[in-house]
Amino acid sequence: MGERLSEQLFNLLDEYCSNVDDVVGIGISTTSGLEISSHFDSKVNADLTHAVASLIYKHINEVAKRLDYTGFLYNLTYTEDGIIALLKVDKDIVILILMESNADVNNALIKMDKIITKIKHPNL
Repeated sequence: MGERLSEQLFNLLDEYCSNVDDVVGIGISTTSGLEISSHFDSKVNADLTHAVASLIYKHINEVAKRLDYTGFLYNLTYTEDGIIALLKVDKDIVILILMESNADVNNALIKMDKIITKIKHPNL
């Protein structure tokens, strides 16, 4: 049963990467940085990426709390080399997307919402 769920998650991520232009990779992890599933370009260190997802999540939560904001939803970081998007699935799970700098972020996020819905409600 565990392999089947793992395969289903990988297939969702594979489909996403195939249908969204300029995506370097995507990973689902716990907020503590443990990999659940991922689909990254071979140049990307998946373990490091999941750890970074945890660091971003924890840092943004801490900074937001200092400003009296709560309830992390997502974070976008634009760099010279590309875009890092981190989205909350539930209280313990996040998805990190690495994109090329010319990616259509709105399209990527809209299609990611569909993936998140499938993860939360697999029978839909």
